[in-house]
Amino acid sequence: MTTSIWQGPVSSETREFDAVVVGGGIAGAAAALYLGERRLKVALLEARTLAACASGRNAGFVLTGTAEHYAAAVERYGRERARAAWSASVRNRTRLFALAEALHVPLERCGSLLACVDAREAAAARESARLLQADGFEGTFEDQDPLRRGFAGGLVKPGDAAVDPVRLVRAIAAASGAEIIEQCPVYEVRPGVELASARGIFRAGVCIVAAGPYTPQLLPALQGEILPVRAQILATGPGPRVLATLVYANHGFDYIRQLPDGRLLAGGSRDHAATEEVGFEDRVTPAVQTAIEGFIHTHFPDVTAAVQRRWSGVMEFTADLLPRTGAVAGMPGVHVCAGFSGHGLAFALEAAAQTVAAAVGA
Repeated sequence: MTTSIWQGPVSSETREFDAVVVGGGIAGAAAALYLGERRLKVALLEARTLAACASGRNAGFVLTGTAEHYAAAVERYGRERARAAWSASVRNRTRLFALAEALHVPLERCGSLLACVDAREAAAARESARLLQADGFEGTFEDQDPLRRGFAGGLVKPGDAAVDPVRLVRAIAAASGAEIIEQCPVYEVRPGVELASARGIFRAGVCIVAAGPYTPQLLPALQGEILPVRAQILATGPGPRVLATLVYANHGFDYIRQLPDGRLLAGGSRDHAATEEVGFEDRVTPAVQTAIEGFIHTHFPDVTAAVQRRWSGVMEFTADLLPRTGAVAGMPGVHVCAGFSGHGLAFALEAAAQTVAAAVGA
């Protein structure tokens, strides 16, 4: 991140820690927690406030698996790598459930449905279910529309859940024992694990950068590997219960859930404006919001509650849709934990645990 001569640190203080984590989202909070479990002195630096970016702007889906159907993942990565990625997401879900219970963060154990919009997607979901079962994962394909709402079948994953992501992130960060420093943008990560920030210089033995789409701005080696992609969501007012599970549809481009208070939360539709949805700009657009409403009207025409809120969030995507973790080349002591491709709640805890283990030992 570049800075002008007018944006120097508000403090000239230099502070020493065992480890510094950059980024107060789900991955950064989890990294701080796992570092704290090793009795290290940890600072968690967040440019805004905890969960201010992607971790606080998503739909709260706790799903197993990658951003693609399992059959597509097998085709892309090969069977062994796809199985490993799915296994990591299962371990992640186990971690998340345990943390939510320990920290008294409510979970909705409602399962998920990968709803198919046409016969082609239904064929992919059917094959995914076959492969999932063969590899020991849960997933059952239903030929008939499980919701009776115009879908061409669906893949049911009963173990998935939903959560308030902001509440979860804040609870994890609070439990970490780290010194949480908000409104602290980091300008530069220097060799020798020295960080220049708005609140002075931080030095540590280890630095974990979990800054989501902003990660390449601090770690130029990752330029081109992690790209910013905007997601848009809307929420209606409360209404009658029409949905008891999480729904992903259209190869994950559309998603919808109903909150306990009856509000319907729907998002996605990036495929209607793919080019425009790349970048850091935080705004909603007529094309995407209209498409989200169209999805609701097509499959949930009985929903009449008015839209009460619209928002966007910038996620980080990788070319292969898999996270980036591990040591940063040429920067001893610096590690990255980012690149969740819209599925941070599916991978971030497990990725953070692996990153911390690599950084400071198991």
